[in-house]
Amino acid sequence: MPDFAHITLAANALPPDQYNTDREYFAAMTDRFGLQTTETIVALKCAGHTDISRFTVLEWLSFAQEYGEIVSKFVALAALNNANFD
Repeated sequence: MPDFAHITLAANALPPDQYNTDREYFAAMTDRFGLQTTETIVALKCAGHTDISRFTVLEWLSFAQEYGEIVSKFVALAALNNANFD
């Protein structure tokens, strides 16, 4: 059975709670994993435009929920790929 105690954040970035805002965290993860196209698609789906700074509260909440799920999957996959299974 693998020992998951050695799994580390593979994003080469600070843990999520070390960013000042969710927007900063999403921007860092977007750059880290090359998710620019995905971010654009989710923004268009949630708000009908891509200017995140102009999102209403409801648009932001919808975007954060959907995009956050995508980002978390990439972070988890990266961590799993870098896990030590010895």
